Amino acid sequence: MDPSPLFYQAGPALPEVSHAKGVYLWDETGREYLDGCSGAISCNLGHGRSDIRDAMLAQLDRVAFTYRTQFENAPAVALAKALVGFTQQQLEKVFFVSSGSEAVESALKLARQYFVAKGEPQRRRFVSLRPSYHGSTLGALGVTGYQPWKRPSEISPSAHSRWPAPTSTATPTLTIGDMWNAFWPIPAPPWRPPAPTPSRPSYSSPWAAPVPAPACSTANTSRAFVSYAMSSAAC
Repeated sequence: MDPSPLFYQAGPALPEVSHAKGVYLWDETGREYLDGCSGAISCNLGHGRSDIRDAMLAQLDRVAFTYRTQFENAPAVALAKALVGFTQQQLEKVFFVSSGSEAVESALKLARQYFVAKGEPQRRRFVSLRPSYHGSTLGALGVTGYQPWKRPSEISPSAHSRWPAPTSTATPTLTIGDMWNAFWPIPAPPWRPPAPTPSRPSYSSPWAAPVPAPACSTANTSRAFVSYAMSSAAC
């Protein structure tokens, strides 16, 4: 088989699924598979369920997306009330996300913000199990207790470099050479930008942009329930 163009496939292309129903999958050759997951790891719902399809279509007919900082919607409010009721009001708030990695990242941030808001900023350490897996984003990998997953993606704080964003009124101070030297300890090759055209700006000019730091809002200290997240606590 030809190599797959999908980034996460290093070898030959995997079988291509043509359709699914219940706990079964069929590939494009007609071969049948029993799907032991029947959905995402955290959402084993089965395939081809008409009730889920109908609910999704009904919501799409009303509205597909709004930012949660601007609007609420009835299905989200109803589900949040059900989850709070499931905990017998021991947890009071629900924060919906799209994946387990996002949920763990959010739990880490909420735990940290909670103690900062309480006036205990020194509480910044997290406890997790070994072995364990908490997600594929950097924060979630940071609390994952399995080195083969962590090692290829670890980024130390000393590896971070921040640059002011360019604006139309910026005072030129940073050059391409400055940026090169921040990441590679060898001299930059001569920079020869392409000839400018009406659709492409020239990159030969240095740039800079002083950007004011955003104001931080006070963290909400209410107890919170993070969908899909394993519990996390700062200590």
